[in-house]
Amino acid sequence: MSKPPVTSGTLFVVALVAIAALALVVQWRGRPQEPLPAPLPTVLVGGWLNTDQPPTTKDLNGKWVVVDCWATWCGPCIASMPELAEFRRQWPEDEVAMIGLADDDATAMEDLEGVIESVPGFTWPVAYGGSHALTQMAVRAFPTLILYGPDGKEVTRVAGMGAIEEIEALIVAGSQ
Repeated sequence: MSKPPVTSGTLFVVALVAIAALALVVQWRGRPQEPLPAPLPTVLVGGWLNTDQPPTTKDLNGKWVVVDCWATWCGPCIASMPELAEFRRQWPEDEVAMIGLADDDATAMEDLEGVIESVPGFTWPVAYGGSHALTQMAVRAFPTLILYGPDGKEVTRVAGMGAIEEIEALIVAGSQ
């Protein structure tokens, strides 16, 4: 029994299939791995407002931690503050900690203080001069809320207005 002749068309199809398979393997191996949940980092900031003592790791252990990344020049950030203040009023401080991380530096102190004073219920500490920390935490948009679980690992991050609703739903689900 003789083998059928190998034609150039057959070789072309075999080569095409081999190239496609190789491309799929390269693409699959080149995909970034899912990042592991990042722990709440130690951040360097210019200073703190709205607190006598900056929060420490010991203060935050075992709590849900909401980090509000914002700036005074960000309209949506300022517009979301009353919603954050309402969230703060609803959750006991021994269960949920809130920390503001402002992109503004000390030259914007009046603006920072003005925002804090203008929002009834704005009781959480705010770090200013946080641009390095925001870069370290890969924050690319304002406002961004980052939720860390009681184990200190990042649970989620949500950018934009209304983000606190998603954060609160995760806290409720995780607290049951």
